[in-house]
Amino acid sequence: EQTKTNIIPIIILSGLTEPDTKTECFALGADEYFEKPVDADVISVSIASKLQKSTHIVRQMHFDSLTNLPNRRAFTEQYARISAQSQRQRQIVSLGMIDIDFFKKVNDTYGHNMGDEVLKKLARFLVISLRKSDFIARWGGEEFVVLFPNTTVTHAQVALDKILSDFRKIEFVTPEN
Repeated sequence: EQTKTNIIPIIILSGLTEPDTKTECFALGADEYFEKPVDADVISVSIASKLQKSTHIVRQMHFDSLTNLPNRRAFTEQYARISAQSQRQRQIVSLGMIDIDFFKKVNDTYGHNMGDEVLKKLARFLVISLRKSDFIARWGGEEFVVLFPNTTVTHAQVALDKILSDFRKIEFVTPEN
């Protein structure tokens, strides 16, 4: 029932073989039910499979499929962590929002595929241009957000201005040139 733990697989290993017991376990959220004795290889493969699936689900919950950046949900969690840490250590945190002006015009004029290319290229550009300690996420649509730990507003503004200047130099070519 807890958000932080609801993707952890629940595997029951029991000596009880009654159908009612199994039914109750599944009704309470069990993902798998094994009766003793159990083959170690079977349970091992089952656990590995369930963990792989959970990892995939977590990735889908926290990452934007188009840009491969963390999404708003991941940003919110990271913001809470960084904010709490910065308060404990008495450090500053700056936050920057990036919004592509007239993005609708790109989609309307050149198509959504070109719009997607612009978003993907900006995402890669941000990852390359910012520090590893900065946290970049896609906020939604054509909006991105950056957390700058231990960074003044002035320094964050300098970083964002440089990104703006450098990104403006990139040319995008449509199939029709």
